[in-house]
Amino acid sequence: MSVEIFQLQEIELPDGITLVFSDFSTYDPSTQYSLELSSKYLSEDLFQASFDEGRLVIDLGWYGDVETNIGEYKIQIIYGSDWDYPVTTIFAKSQGEARDTLIRVLAHVASGDMFEDEE
Repeated sequence: MSVEIFQLQEIELPDGITLVFSDFSTYDPSTQYSLELSSKYLSEDLFQASFDEGRLVIDLGWYGDVETNIGEYKIQIIYGSDWDYPVTTIFAKSQGEARDTLIRVLAHVASGDMFEDEE
């Protein structure tokens, strides 16, 4: 059996957001599951971008068990390299939900709305 090839998910970055890395593919374990595909395309390190000269990190990963297909995507916003206490964490069950949520989070961060109370 050959492994199906999935493309990297296209995420247009708003101005001010810098891509650190992306291995976030179009593979969706909620509808296309196989152990072989999940082992190839899912990890805790799928996508990372930064904002404000790296002080803010937007991170996406898949957390769970690829053998049982029990897991979910997790998007975290990290400020000041404090991975123990993310600003926020958002969970998504499907690849499409994770993609749409990630796009909204990136736009929200780039808009500066989350920093309005800091002035």
